[in-house]
Amino acid sequence: ELGPEAADKLQAAMVAIDPERDTPEVMERFLSFYADSRHALRTLDPAELDAAEEAFGTTSSVTTNADGKVEVVHSGTAYLVDDQGTVLVELPFGVSVDDLV
Repeated sequence: ELGPEAADKLQAAMVAIDPERDTPEVMERFLSFYADSRHALRTLDPAELDAAEEAFGTTSSVTTNADGKVEVVHSGTAYLVDDQGTVLVELPFGVSVDDLV
């Protein structure tokens, strides 16, 4: 719906908050549903993830319950960022495709 010129500029990126389970292969498969041009961003350094979360004003946590289940909690905000790294729009969780376009 964006048209070919705008669609060519669109890239999707996802930041892994659970790098043990969010392998590059898992992230690539997930992102393939959203855009042809995509970036799976993953670090094994908790300080780098903390810095990224602080920069975007977001939070996350990964805990293992007593029964061994992993619980991942994160904000649902998505961001539109230009090619200079400036956040143009913050999109709350649940925004519809029609509202996005």
